[in-house]
Amino acid sequence: MRKNLDIVTSLLYLAILYAFNIFLQLILHYFTDIDITTILFGIYLNLILYGILFILYLKVLRPILKTDYITMKENLKSILISIGIGFGILLLVSFLVGVIYLFFGIEENASNQAYWELIMESGLFGQISLIVISVLFAPLVEELVFRYAGFKILNRFKNIKPWALILITSFIFGLMHVNFSELEQIIYYMALGCVLGTLYYKSNSIYVPLFVHMIWNLFTSISMFMTL
Repeated sequence: MRKNLDIVTSLLYLAILYAFNIFLQLILHYFTDIDITTILFGIYLNLILYGILFILYLKVLRPILKTDYITMKENLKSILISIGIGFGILLLVSFLVGVIYLFFGIEENASNQAYWELIMESGLFGQISLIVISVLFAPLVEELVFRYAGFKILNRFKNIKPWALILITSFIFGLMHVNFSELEQIIYYMALGCVLGTLYYKSNSIYVPLFVHMIWNLFTSISMFMTL
């Protein structure tokens, strides 16, 4: 059982994340007049949930993170290059997805824009909490669930192709990030997941997609703050 503890934990985390996402979607569905109080409620719930999962995951997967960290230090130059390339690819992919949305007349996550506008009015604590969740807690939990555990689980199926690993985990990753009313936004999140999955597969280090995910979330958060 101890041998598969990381897999069991990751599957449990995945179930919790999806259940939590559905719970928040139901709240947003029934409370159509979204205000700062509702937004802060969602932020606090995210902060508590991801904070707990973050701490527990560090405890359960400490040996794996430690081993990967040693490998990262031994190959620091190539890891840093991979992180830089990964961020550049995300910029390109984000641009291309924007072009696709524009071509097909898909609005780029209008609810997300309204959400960030309310965040700006929520006060310093709400803004800092969101940054902590986006840049620290969420990337670690999500990369360990979707990339590390997702690849490990799917690799149990014999002869599964790398592209299938990346595509399946990216689809599940994308589903967790979209609203019921804006399912077309899965294109963006699947593209993001495909880049992160490819980085993990090519580097064989969880730290590459992890740091790229962190940097990307920081970049998009700062961009949103600057445009509001």
